[in-house]
Amino acid sequence: MQNLYKIPGKTVITAHRGMSGLYPENTMMAFEKAVEFGVDIVEFDVRLSGDGVPVILHDAALDRTTDGSGPVSSFSISELRKLNASFWKGPHNTGCRKDFGVDYIQPTRNLVNKNFCEQINRLGLCANMFFANSADEAGEYIKMGMKGIMTDNPHLMPNEKR
Repeated sequence: MQNLYKIPGKTVITAHRGMSGLYPENTMMAFEKAVEFGVDIVEFDVRLSGDGVPVILHDAALDRTTDGSGPVSSFSISELRKLNASFWKGPHNTGCRKDFGVDYIQPTRNLVNKNFCEQINRLGLCANMFFANSADEAGEYIKMGMKGIMTDNPHLMPNEKR
């Protein structure tokens, strides 16, 4: 993955929970559409079911993205499979996600400025900014020197060297 960030002039595009600006987040449809579009990275979240099986779901509770209710950890995998995970209540464009044990940093956009980009590029760090959802917004961060953008809308991102 680090090689993606070393390609001169390339902006690394990460599909946040798949192509979640157009499809229900963290679903196979959102992942497949992001891959079809040609994104570099597909980001997703993992939780454990009550019987210890990893499931792809962002929230600790089922309420926002499924037709179920309550903590994911209170349901067995067989119970979770009965839920409709295509339930969707618009964009999820607030908050800050922190990664641990990965080989890149993910600054939130309020931290990103020209000086920040110069520092991470000088240090050779891979950075994927959280997040930009329009071409204009992404373009501003790319001009500052940001080499990676996480987005709900990969289809709207500038497409140079993808």
